[in-house]
Amino acid sequence: MFHNYNEAALKCILYAQEEATHAEKLSIGAFDLVIGILHQVNEPLPIFLKRNFNLTIRKVDMLLAPVKLNKALVRLFRIRTTGFEAFPAIVTKFTPTSQWVLQSAEEERKRFGHQKVGLEHIFLGLLRQRVSKFINFLQMLKVDVVALKKNLFDMMENIPAVDLEISPTKLIEINLKHFEQLIGELNSPLTYLSDNYTKSAYAENFTHIKGRQNEVDQILEILLKKNNNCPILIGPKGVGKKSIIKRLAHQMAKGDVSESLMGKIILKPDFDRLLSYSRTRGEYEGKLRSYLSDSRIDSNILLYLPNIEKLIGTESSSYEGLLSNMSTASVLRTILLNPEFNFIGSTTKKSFTKYIQADLEFRNSVRPIYINELSVKITYEILKTLKQPYQAFHLVEFSPSSIMTAIEYSNKGINNTYFPTKVLEILDETAAYVRFKKSKTPIALKKLIDEKLYITNILQNHYQNNVFDVVKISVLKKKLQLLTSRIRVLKSLYYKQQKQEVEALDWVTDSDVLEVISRSPDAPILKPKFENASKLLDMEETIHTKIIGQEAAVESVARAIRRARVSLRGGKRPIASFIFAGPTGVGKTELTKVLSEYMFDNSQNMLRLDMSEYMEKHTIAKLIGSPPGYIGHNEGGQLTEAIRSKPYSVILFDEVEKAHPEVFNLLLQLLDDGRLTDSQGQIVSFVNTVIVLTTNLGAKETDLQTIKERNLNEKQIDGLVKKQLRKFFKPEFLNRIDEIIVFQSLKYEEICKICYLMVKDLQKSLTERNIILELDDAAYTFLSKNGFDPVYGARPLRRSITKHLIDPLSTLFLQTNNAQDKSIKVTHRLDAKKLNFQMDDIFPEETTSNEDIVFKINKQFFNKFFEKFKIEKKSNSIKVKKIPTVIKVLILMRSVLKISRFEREILITFFNKNNLNLKNQLIMEEYIDYYNY
Repeated sequence: MFHNYNEAALKCILYAQEEATHAEKLSIGAFDLVIGILHQVNEPLPIFLKRNFNLTIRKVDMLLAPVKLNKALVRLFRIRTTGFEAFPAIVTKFTPTSQWVLQSAEEERKRFGHQKVGLEHIFLGLLRQRVSKFINFLQMLKVDVVALKKNLFDMMENIPAVDLEISPTKLIEINLKHFEQLIGELNSPLTYLSDNYTKSAYAENFTHIKGRQNEVDQILEILLKKNNNCPILIGPKGVGKKSIIKRLAHQMAKGDVSESLMGKIILKPDFDRLLSYSRTRGEYEGKLRSYLSDSRIDSNILLYLPNIEKLIGTESSSYEGLLSNMSTASVLRTILLNPEFNFIGSTTKKSFTKYIQADLEFRNSVRPIYINELSVKITYEILKTLKQPYQAFHLVEFSPSSIMTAIEYSNKGINNTYFPTKVLEILDETAAYVRFKKSKTPIALKKLIDEKLYITNILQNHYQNNVFDVVKISVLKKKLQLLTSRIRVLKSLYYKQQKQEVEALDWVTDSDVLEVISRSPDAPILKPKFENASKLLDMEETIHTKIIGQEAAVESVARAIRRARVSLRGGKRPIASFIFAGPTGVGKTELTKVLSEYMFDNSQNMLRLDMSEYMEKHTIAKLIGSPPGYIGHNEGGQLTEAIRSKPYSVILFDEVEKAHPEVFNLLLQLLDDGRLTDSQGQIVSFVNTVIVLTTNLGAKETDLQTIKERNLNEKQIDGLVKKQLRKFFKPEFLNRIDEIIVFQSLKYEEICKICYLMVKDLQKSLTERNIILELDDAAYTFLSKNGFDPVYGARPLRRSITKHLIDPLSTLFLQTNNAQDKSIKVTHRLDAKKLNFQMDDIFPEETTSNEDIVFKINKQFFNKFFEKFKIEKKSNSIKVKKIPTVIKVLILMRSVLKISRFEREILITFFNKNNLNLKNQLIMEEYIDYYNY
């Protein structure tokens, strides 16, 4: 109504409202408008009335003095009887007479061709009344009404239209000033329980908010409607609903809105702060009702209510039950449903569907606006301005490539938050990493500080233990003084360099972003730039070091890894999905572990689900969570919760044919869309997972005896197994699988190679105890023959190694009191039913007088080692003095090479005896490769 009023006219309305409120009236009358006009003593019209007709605010107050005195007495009596003073209700309505006056003012504006309504138009509207208290008042003062009208007409004809205009920013300033003055006088909760978005926007605090113009335009259109003019933003948390409101406040502060919305003040209530100020539920409810009622003191106030479902009594648990009283909920609901109460709400899609749509009356009074996630292109444009506060805080500057890298990674790897929030989190962490890396103390300075601390501790120990070695203490003190001076010099240089670096902004590059990403345990798949490309190309050979045989399966898995590394896959589906079919014990589960290790750098990133636990229909709830009303509803599902905590995983559905058919219906959505919805309605993304389903279907077709009897080749075996799969699984299920891989039965030669791998794992575990385990060829053959079973695969081999090797070793260790520093040689004699074990000491007990350490090396290993480097062996032992060089080399070898202590000592001996360069990495690597072979 007042969008086309100038500054003076708006002040007139506000003064009139204030006068009616203090007088405890029910509505604003015509005399209140007169007071609003005469209050502005510096305006042209009040000056004109005082100079020509002696009409002032003082004379009006004298006329109204009896009425005001009567009101004051009534208020004083109420205070004495009740003991407290109740604040008057804010008056927002106009009497019929005052409404007629304001309509007449609008007509006068049009008549004179002015753009805005001013004080002169309102005063003419008052004079147009034939019979009124104001006309009688003028007659009492002996004012010639006809002459007053004539002089006023002449005055208005000489006023240009532009003088009555007011800029949008000036209108905002006036409304903010009056709003703060009014709520300050009333001691309203609006003063300390609101975030004033308009004030922040007017202070240019939201200039960095860009984009979302379509959503802002939708809000403005809904606010202009007569009915259903309360928009509600619907979207997940973090999608940018609050930023849209800030963008709206910034646009209103600039005046880039329609005339009827100019001057609006957007307030965001802080209900958590309101709760902290309340001691009881009744006090909280009273303050909440007072807050919502006081927000109607000014028609220019527009409330932004986030999580609006909490205010209509549907989610009382959010405020600890303080809204559980249904009467309070109904009162708040009535206030929100009042057509005069204008607000903007926000909520999630789940809450809107569950609570607001269920309330028919409330649903019909609001208009939903669905907020979707920003696209990559728009996010990049927005981040050009959003990055500025982060650059100012961290004293860095983000390169365009770093922003684009963060966007690409977050788009692929982060699914639980939304643009641009998830990109800003990466940029914030990267900037902190760059500043931290720059501010680290230099290694040289740190060494000096540590050395100073060490010497200080020695001196303190001398004093505490009353050890007065004058010479030694003097040397230590001189060394301490020297270290202190050196530290002082280095610190001054370091701080000077730091000051220069602080003044110059750090440049954050895409490599910094990738470095931060690579350290995250949730994003191992996005590290291709930190790996050797040749390693990816030769992956089949590397995998075959752990998986024996099964060439077709390994090739298929390697292709899937390469697709994921170079991102040549669909974004909506899992990385890859396989069915591993074949007999038991042929390496299906083992290949899955290797796949997890190569895809995600950790074999622990594998989730194994035994499908024999999901044979009943009701057990499907274990995967995605129990339905509402059932026990364990809030705990989540085993599958969904595991992937939510580790989004990069290999999921193994072991023996999938044993699961209930309903499980396959669940897997259809997972394989096709790459997501599942759990029992709580939350979407879990599977786009960064590898799905492996193992089955024993067709095991008879891959049995060695069957193959020999029917003379089948691998292609025929694949056909028979896939035929069995097509009989069991539905076509729509098999059609969603990337590859069906048939594992062949293991042959005796492959069992022998697997035996070497299993024994090698045992040897590595024993080296931690400084025990060398060696087996001759006859021992390997004995273990392989006893562990070969074409029906059960490699599992009998593990039992054979446990029975014939690990169990005797356990007995041997117990007999020698958990022996260490031993060399154990295992042999087998022809036709013997068990293995022979021979144990020798690596380190003899005798030592020399000059504290030499004698290393006795196993004869076979000694010969091979020196033969490799063409060094002539003079004895079966080598002596090395305990000198600092040896200690340094020992530390070097421990950090560079992952070998046992015994092996490091051999290398130390070898390097010292032959005066070789300790930094010669080629010799080290050559030795390690040779020994591993």
